[in-house]
Amino acid sequence: MAFVLADRVQENTATTGTGTLTLGGATTQMQSFATGVGNGNSTAYCLLDGNGIAWETGYGTVGGGGTTLSRDTIISSTNSNTAITLSANIHTVFCTAPAFNISPRLATLVTPVGNGNDTSEDLLMTYTMPANTLIANGQAVRITSSGIFAANTHSKNLRLYFGSQNPGSVTASASTTTQWIIEAIVYRTGATTQSSHTALTCYSNAFVLVAASSLAAVATNLTQTLSSNLDIKVTGQVTGTTAANDIVANTMMVEYLP
Repeated sequence: MAFVLADRVQENTATTGTGTLTLGGATTQMQSFATGVGNGNSTAYCLLDGNGIAWETGYGTVGGGGTTLSRDTIISSTNSNTAITLSANIHTVFCTAPAFNISPRLATLVTPVGNGNDTSEDLLMTYTMPANTLIANGQAVRITSSGIFAANTHSKNLRLYFGSQNPGSVTASASTTTQWIIEAIVYRTGATTQSSHTALTCYSNAFVLVAASSLAAVATNLTQTLSSNLDIKVTGQVTGTTAANDIVANTMMVEYLP
């Protein structure tokens, strides 16, 4: 099964209730889901009730040899973002792209945040990725964050989280001010499995590449549930001797990769 978006896919349906749609054939100048998306493939759809009021957007799967469209995941609707109960009318359903599929930038954070003068793991940057952002295997998000390690020998621990798991972390104790950039790409491999690839680069003020004392999780497998909202965050923690702003995150960007 693949996730497919196609142009000019639109059909009518007389289905009632909240279940799978029985497709009634392509409308004028449009193509069918069977032709444009393909039997067995998933897609994003918009469903308009023939009553002229109710509507729904979501992800569904073409089945029945191309004659049905399941309503697998509801993104938004006039029924509190759950499946609408279709009335006894002729309705319209068409292939569309959710807004976050069109605009790859999900979040951009640019207000610098530093750790406190403590040994706690402090939250520096965070973004909540909506449920079902990654709906098909092979889709991914790229997370990029940058900041500064202070010019002291304190033990500084920078961590990147995807949900409750930590695909990338680094410990640094350079005595000069150091610029850091951490980037992770997390690929969906299943509804509750992901493959992550993380890289971190550190530079001195003279833009000379310097080595951090450790870099964890260059590549790892994750097990986050993608059908629920998921927090992506960067944290900072200093152990032993501490000072405020030993670790400062200046930016974080999260991008959707279809």
